[in-house]
Amino acid sequence: MQSLSLESVFEGLYHHLSDQKLRLTIHLMAETEDMLEVWEFLNGLQLNPNWKYLFFVSPEFYEPLEAKFLGMFAFGVWLDVDQWQGQNDFVTNLPPTKHILLMTVKAGSSGQKLTETVQNEALQVVQNNQHLHFILDGGWQLSFHRELENLSLVSYTNFWKKMGEWI
Repeated sequence: MQSLSLESVFEGLYHHLSDQKLRLTIHLMAETEDMLEVWEFLNGLQLNPNWKYLFFVSPEFYEPLEAKFLGMFAFGVWLDVDQWQGQNDFVTNLPPTKHILLMTVKAGSSGQKLTETVQNEALQVVQNNQHLHFILDGGWQLSFHRELENLSLVSYTNFWKKMGEWI
């Protein structure tokens, strides 16, 4: 179930941050029935020249979106924790992207805790695939520090508390 619409999130960003240089990573954890709305939104999105856009989508939506919006946006794939954990070769089966978002808790279920096992396995995936850039999402704290150049983290609480005030 959609928590916030793309329109409301982008409206809040435009209103408060339009003059800022931003690198946006937008995680579209959409099901098939939601993709028509996403497609229409992207077709009508007014691009901000100060911003770089990187949309993360399910592997099955990557190639059609990438082909349609080539040059406007960058795309990567996102995988829920059960789509990558314990699967050593999952990276070889992905579409040809350099950007991968790994969920480290089940997407859409609030209140979960990142386990040490999942944390260590995710960090090992990042370390073993230096040619790719990873974003880890789910239970990470902004205070976590790891010297991996191909790693970024999402800390949901900090950002969405502020976004909730804006929309």
